[in-house]
Amino acid sequence: EEQFCEYFTKSKFEELELSADQVRLAFRRIAPHGLRRHTFGAALADVRQVIRDITLTSVFEIKAAKKVRKLALGEMLEATGPAKEDSNLDLERLPCKAILDGAEGWVTVKSKAGTNYVNQAERPFLWCSTACRLQKAPEEDSAVVRQMDIGEVMELLEGPKEGRPADMRVRGAACQEDTAGWLHVKDSKGEVCAELSDKLYKCVEPIAMTEEFDFAKCTMVRRIEAGEALELLPQDEKEAQPKDGAAERRRFKACLDGKEGWVTMNGNRGKIYLKPAEKHYVCLKETPLHSGLGAESAVVRVLMVGEAFAALEDPRKVSGGEQINVYKVRTIKDNKEGWVTSSSTELQVKPWSRRYKVLKPVPLTGGLLANEAAEVVEVLRLLETDELLDIAEHPTPDSSSGLLRLRCMAVRDKMVGWASVRDSVGGELNVRPVAAGETGALAETQFTPVPEPEQEEKKEDKKEEKKPHTVKPPAKAAGAAGATSATSAVAGNKRPAAFQDGQHRPPAGYRQFFNAGQSRMGAHQQGFDGGHAAKRWKGSGKGGAWAQW
Repeated sequence: EEQFCEYFTKSKFEELELSADQVRLAFRRIAPHGLRRHTFGAALADVRQVIRDITLTSVFEIKAAKKVRKLALGEMLEATGPAKEDSNLDLERLPCKAILDGAEGWVTVKSKAGTNYVNQAERPFLWCSTACRLQKAPEEDSAVVRQMDIGEVMELLEGPKEGRPADMRVRGAACQEDTAGWLHVKDSKGEVCAELSDKLYKCVEPIAMTEEFDFAKCTMVRRIEAGEALELLPQDEKEAQPKDGAAERRRFKACLDGKEGWVTMNGNRGKIYLKPAEKHYVCLKETPLHSGLGAESAVVRVLMVGEAFAALEDPRKVSGGEQINVYKVRTIKDNKEGWVTSSSTELQVKPWSRRYKVLKPVPLTGGLLANEAAEVVEVLRLLETDELLDIAEHPTPDSSSGLLRLRCMAVRDKMVGWASVRDSVGGELNVRPVAAGETGALAETQFTPVPEPEQEEKKEDKKEEKKPHTVKPPAKAAGAAGATSATSAVAGNKRPAAFQDGQHRPPAGYRQFFNAGQSRMGAHQQGFDGGHAAKRWKGSGKGGAWAQW
């Protein structure tokens, strides 16, 4: 604290006019239980969280800006400069970088109406639930920087990004045997099992496949049945071309058995034998056809190499299959940067939280060092299983014992001290972060969908342009009781409140008003069918209106 105060009271900060008390107050708010370098760096970072629908644009001026991309609710942004105010639209704009993918641009912080689109947030961190590798690049075969220990915490710089793509399947039917199902077209390693082809044709009428182009000299290879798929082969320039009016013949390979030959596509009398097959896949290897999209769905049959498959839609990710995500991180332990990988099944990397849960009894000590040979260890008390802890700073390595230690405050009695994440290097966890939605977890941010600021401005402009048509009431008759209520009822030529529900009686006060001063009614009585005040209002049904004065 003294070092912090001394730094900010130096001469170069004189223009800020900060007193020692102000600096101490700021220090105690940033780090009430002590301050280390990574904690101070995280406190200085300007991180925002998207709480309403908003777009990241290329430049500050909205009218001249291009859309970079739509920002998702809950997405984290890191400011790259100070916020600026757009005087034309009365918007506060901020230059920033999206932590998800590193996209940079400008985002609206606050609109003219005072609506906030992003909120101040803490920098996101991750922790290792199992031992994993820190690599130089996101690729699976990139060099390893070092091994990450279980319980270690990392600062998230970018991600998550999709590492290995998920398995892909497409729904349709095999051209042979007409078996329906989901064809496995690509696996999670990126290997293609079946590819989309624009050279496939489907036989619509039975036709013969021959060895030669000329009918007079040719020998039949076999009969091509209706519904069979054929793959068009490249045409040689030396091959005979059809004459005008003659049948069109091309060389094909049968997907069923791989046999090649000449097949008539269109007869000389216009009869069609083959039609182009749209959205058809050709198997590059033995490929399973599944009964569903789920990872555990049964295999209906296996399609052979060269077999064709008619797709009904675009390929989709296999549900329930393993998905690989990669994160760019900076380690708290030694400040090294790199990439870590996490699968959807094992979850080696998880979001970090300042709220921890005790997994087994562990001593709460008064200092960082846990090695009794190096220093006397003061045990404050024993933390019990399922007890909750609020973390003052991220887990820090203890040089005397090699253990990860974290400074925390027990939620139960507010006692502050140090606890070991593990009892030994590579051992089981003593404490772990509480996951979102788990009992005892910290409250999450609530998101509210609202229009984007530029859309909000347009709506406000339209509202200002619309001016309601009003009919001015007559001058109030002197001494007439209830005149105020009468004139307010007819303002705007709208139906009074007493008539809104379809009733046809005058509102309260009108009978006394008319009876008390019938001689002064004058033009007022023109609003009724007769001179009697209790008679119906004109147009007693829906859509009626008070007569113009």
